[in-house]
Amino acid sequence: MEIKVEAYWNLHRQTFSVVCKKKVIAHTNNLWIRSPRFVVQPSGWERVRKTGVKNVHAFVRGWADLDSDYTPMILGYECFTAHYNPRTFEIPEWQMRSPDGIFPLEYGDWAHLTKRGDKPHVEVWCEPPEYEDDGQPDEYTEWQDYMGGDDHPETEYL
Repeated sequence: MEIKVEAYWNLHRQTFSVVCKKKVIAHTNNLWIRSPRFVVQPSGWERVRKTGVKNVHAFVRGWADLDSDYTPMILGYECFTAHYNPRTFEIPEWQMRSPDGIFPLEYGDWAHLTKRGDKPHVEVWCEPPEYEDDGQPDEYTEWQDYMGGDDHPETEYL
């Protein structure tokens, strides 16, 4: 059964802690999260930058099934590495590295949280954009959101 979770790298245990309803319910080195949102709490980010003391303020939020060894069918999806470092990033955000560059990361279709050596490794899997007949992406697709692209040209802000 899928439940809504938040997962963060636990520095003391050297593994991911999984939180549901503000309570740690599991520790794991392998977790798939559906519809992940990559969250950074600005106040925690500022506190780390001012004091140098680490605290939990960045995590991945989404849906996970902790009762099974489920691996999603992600054939045809694009995979990128997600990064977060409060000491080197100038703004409080996750970043995604791709062959095309580094982009802000807010969400994806799937996230895979694993441990590589003694460090966390987070991958984000995104469905590729739809292309028109000319081989160029449609004027606006969800892909632009994943890549931190421009807002829809017809969007008006109040």
